[in-house]
Amino acid sequence: MAFTEDSAMFINDGTPNYVQAVTGAALVDALLIDNFADDYGVGGFSRELHCIPSQVAAVARGTALSIGVVNYKVRETPDTSDHGITILKLEKA
Repeated sequence: MAFTEDSAMFINDGTPNYVQAVTGAALVDALLIDNFADDYGVGGFSRELHCIPSQVAAVARGTALSIGVVNYKVRETPDTSDHGITILKLEKA
């Protein structure tokens, strides 16, 4: 069953970790999350951007975006699972 709530209720300037990212000429409201990641036995952090799906519908792997003065690119195909948000995994450009 698809999540039908308005994700903008959870992703807005009153939410902790809120940022506005820029991709192309579009502003994206999002939450910037650092998750622990364990790849090949090496621990570290994976930076993710949790977004309102309608704002990132055209984003694909390799898409460039910026948050403040830091430039990133989407390192994996966006996760558009049935949870009402789109998760973009980022790496610094």
